[in-house]
Amino acid sequence: MVIDHIDPEDNGGKGIYENGITLCTKCNNIKRNLNVTTFGKKVFEKYLLIAKKNNLKETVLFLEDLLEVYKRHDMS
Repeated sequence: MVIDHIDPEDNGGKGIYENGITLCTKCNNIKRNLNVTTFGKKVFEKYLLIAKKNNLKETVLFLEDLLEVYKRHDMS
């Protein structure tokens, strides 16, 4: 696990608790080139594919609803 800034310090983010996030090392390396919103959307899209593959109907519905929020608010 690594601790990272949600809003990077070089982008005006502060080194405070509310601006922190914990991620596994792999996810932190992926997030490095994405903002948190884009990163989150990509993670949920990946989980949706896994849920569909494993026929997890409730999880599929939840993730589809969640991704609809991204779409409604034009969140990349």
